[in-house]
Amino acid sequence: FFVIGEFGRMQNVLPDEVADQLPLAEEFFEAIVGIPLNIEVKTPALYAFGGIRWQQSGRRISPFAEAGLGFAHLTGDFKVNGLDIEDVIEEFAGDFGNLIDLDDVINRTANEFLLTFGGGVNIGLTRTVSVDAGYRFTRIFTEEFTPFLDTDAPAPNTSMVYGAVKFLFGR
Repeated sequence: FFVIGEFGRMQNVLPDEVADQLPLAEEFFEAIVGIPLNIEVKTPALYAFGGIRWQQSGRRISPFAEAGLGFAHLTGDFKVNGLDIEDVIEEFAGDFGNLIDLDDVINRTANEFLLTFGGGVNIGLTRTVSVDAGYRFTRIFTEEFTPFLDTDAPAPNTSMVYGAVKFLFGR
């Protein structure tokens, strides 16, 4: 058994069910405003996790399985026709006093629990260098974070196929 840890950034964990609704929103607002709109919504996530890895030892080629727990910091990124319209939204909300909670509209963030698991194969090249080829599934446990929409969305799931080079020191 080995202790593992990782931190990184995912470009966009916006669920497909939400992304699929964006063309409908564009059509709706185009009908109201009268000009074509391109609405871009992304949910980047910074993440970190720790866990364990089981790997057969003493073999040049050895399978492994791993699992971990951690957190993800989600943020909402919203643009219309390529422009950040935060100032326009703040001005609009200012006209309506306390009727609009800006935290629900702009700069929306959340810290959520995540679970990850996967497996693969480790190939030893020398005594101190090896490569991993693997697959990892990650689930971010949030049913309520959808940037700029007050609707429940399915929890983000991500999958990745990866390769890594490992250098061992001190053996």
